[in-house]
Amino acid sequence: MSRYAAAADVKAQMAISNLYASDLGPNPDLDQDLPDHCTYTTWPSSVKRLILECMNHCVELGLRPRGIQFKPEAYIMTAAEVGKQAQLKVTRWDVRSIMKYQRQRYRHWLELGEKHGARWDGGLRQWILSPAQWDALVAERPEMKQFRGRTLLWLDLLEKLWGGPYRPVVPAPRQRRQGSTAPRYQSGSSSSSSSSSG
Repeated sequence: MSRYAAAADVKAQMAISNLYASDLGPNPDLDQDLPDHCTYTTWPSSVKRLILECMNHCVELGLRPRGIQFKPEAYIMTAAEVGKQAQLKVTRWDVRSIMKYQRQRYRHWLELGEKHGARWDGGLRQWILSPAQWDALVAERPEMKQFRGRTLLWLDLLEKLWGGPYRPVVPAPRQRRQGSTAPRYQSGSSSSSSSSSG
């Protein structure tokens, strides 16, 4: 049984929603601007991962009815659960800011294959570019340095949140290579790495 099984009970969901009803405020859609009082605290990796796990559980509970938007209860329930497990004060705005940043990281990671022509290595779970290509890309896009020689942290959790129908839109490349045969990354391919390595 999942460690979040208690939250799966409908009555428990309603109790949590009522308990934090005063914190609901306006509908906190993910793309809405964050309030002025929201600060980008440096959270431990364990807390960030726990937030992603809890938000994935909220998807299973039906708290993400359309697109990339979650119901307000998803942020509130996650903040309550993470705060209880981590023994920290976590607000729904903290959850939203972390989710927004992790989605941005996932979109940048997808860009490596869809926009910059990187080759996907399923064995290493990494995008492969030549050293010269990496140097040029990092010079132009410093945020891409985090993916050089390493996989995307928490890839499986991010795929569940933003793969498939929730996949973020990647801007079209300025120039498309003619006759490129680089393999394309498919959401879920990391789980079958041995068959997609190359």
